[in-house]
Amino acid sequence: MMLLTNLKVKDKESAEHLVRLYFLRWRIEEYFKAKKEYKWENSLLRTLESMNNLNLMLTLVMVHLSINVEKLDKN
Repeated sequence: MMLLTNLKVKDKESAEHLVRLYFLRWRIEEYFKAKKEYKWENSLLRTLESMNNLNLMLTLVMVHLSINVEKLDKN
C-alpha cells in the first residue's frame, strides 16, 4: 500500500500515526457511504428538526448494528 501525504514523515511512529489517521478517515467515508444507501435524504419531511431526528435515529441504529457485528466477529 502506498499513501500520499503532504506531511513530513520523520520516523516509524509518525508513519504509523498517519496510517491510523488514514484508516480512521476511511471508516468515516464508509459510514457515510452506507448511510446514503438508506436514501433517507429523499424522505418527505416538513422541518429540519424532523430530518435531524431521522438522521439521529439512523445513526443510532447503525452504531448498534456495528457494535453487534464486532461482538459476533470476536466470537
